[in-house]
Amino acid sequence: MKDNKISSKISFQSSESCVMPRAEQVAIQLNKWVTDDREVEHLEFVTSPNNQFSFDEYSIFAENCQLFADDRSVNISFATDDSVLDNSLILRVRYSTILPKLMVDSTEKDGQAEIVMDYVISWCLRRADVICSGEKPILYNYCRTILATLLGIEVNDSVQFEDVQVWKQENRIDLWVELQVNRCGALEKHAILIEDKFFSGLHLTKDSDGEYRNQLEVYKKRFDNHYESQGDCWHKHYALISAIDRADPNFLMYEIATSFGFDIYSFYELLGEKRDYEESESDIFNEFWLRW
Repeated sequence: MKDNKISSKISFQSSESCVMPRAEQVAIQLNKWVTDDREVEHLEFVTSPNNQFSFDEYSIFAENCQLFADDRSVNISFATDDSVLDNSLILRVRYSTILPKLMVDSTEKDGQAEIVMDYVISWCLRRADVICSGEKPILYNYCRTILATLLGIEVNDSVQFEDVQVWKQENRIDLWVELQVNRCGALEKHAILIEDKFFSGLHLTKDSDGEYRNQLEVYKKRFDNHYESQGDCWHKHYALISAIDRADPNFLMYEIATSFGFDIYSFYELLGEKRDYEESESDIFNEFWLRW
């Protein structure tokens, strides 16, 4: 049964002189994990029963980490394990990631979660069109923020999004977006290739020459070939969106996307900096994005 409790661990190895890793080193990693979206619940520091660290070094390290934990209301414990090397320390971290109720049930695997992401993101991008400006203003502004983030532009009253069109699974691309950006009357054509992931990694897919390559490389080639005959009139954007928090160590598996020219987003980064969000006029949007 999935309970949204996730565990990670990081290992630290001492130098030949068996000096414990500095508490500051661990604190840097912990600060990456302690976010509004993932609350660290428990830290466990595990050493070998025959650890080679001096008692004074270990005590100071433990005390500093305890202060770190107390400051954030985190439980902390220390343990020994025969599988841990004598000159190593393992930090086990247990935290909870809060996902939208709309997306989480008792399913053990992702199921068809990415299809749900496709539909909701597509809907939100289309709701950013200026034709939607006259209804549900809070929702409209949220959707404008999401689209502006993907375009890498600052949204303000002088910028309007027009003729927003989205295709799902066009040439196996999750979302293919075209729109016009109106900047004080000057129109620009923009196209966005979006690949979304719930928790899964990237995979290989067959290229036009029959060889298997990273799916992002193949999709980008198809996308670019479509616009090549249309000249330089299109501003092209490439986005990989994952439900994994950026602070999660598993997010690192997406770093290769940058080598293919993709911008990488953790799902909720699309709403901008974290703050106390006001509920929109849409229950679906609130359940999907605001997590109430």
